[in-house]
Amino acid sequence: MYEIGILGGMGPLATSMLLEMIISRTYALCDQDHLNIIVANKSQIPDRTKFLLDPTETNPLPKLIEGIKELNKLNPRIVLIPCNTSHYFIKELQNISAAPIINMVQNTTAYIKQSDLPKSVVILGTLGTVKTRIYEIFDTCGLNIEYPQEEECQKINDIIYLIKYSGEKVLYQCAKKLTQIINGISSRSTEQKTFILGCTELSALNQYILGNRYKIVDAMELLALSAILQSGKKVQNHKKYSIDIISKNLI
Repeated sequence: MYEIGILGGMGPLATSMLLEMIISRTYALCDQDHLNIIVANKSQIPDRTKFLLDPTETNPLPKLIEGIKELNKLNPRIVLIPCNTSHYFIKELQNISAAPIINMVQNTTAYIKQSDLPKSVVILGTLGTVKTRIYEIFDTCGLNIEYPQEEECQKINDIIYLIKYSGEKVLYQCAKKLTQIINGISSRSTEQKTFILGCTELSALNQYILGNRYKIVDAMELLALSAILQSGKKVQNHKKYSIDIISKNLI
């Protein structure tokens, strides 16, 4: 029995990072204490943002459904999809999935609502995530969802695709660029904000983002912690997030 099934490949680096997060944050004293995880690294799924910006592009939904059906055959207890933009299709995918899918977007907003983090929330993600307002589809009552300026959104999208194309060798360079954007957004308001790393490629930058004065929430790290707890394991190597709050939002 697999406790966790991951529909990945969007992109492959982000998928490998989620797997590493789950392994490193699971309290375990030996190999056998770790979770059984199956990964469908479906890197041939068409680009989600391209389709959401231009419906004449190839629709990724059929390939997403294909991946869910492959996981169904292996009967995991829960399913994770480490791609914020693909959550535009979450209802269709949950209808196909035999196991419950942890909704990464809803999981993140629920955490912020129940925490002492600022409720003015800035979404850092792909142009597809920004255009479709994915973070506003689900219950955001009590949160003020904001987006960077148009030029900043394009720069963030460029950072995301640079990571997709170039991998780990550009992470520090990309983190500096993202930090500059966060600095610019923060300088325009005296109100403290929470910044959501709303793309799993941006999760790769979390350790490099310069300065600790900003409230940064990594949607994929929250997903990893939720999956560990949902699977009945204890977590370790975490300091940033409240396990009590995460536990309240388990499915």
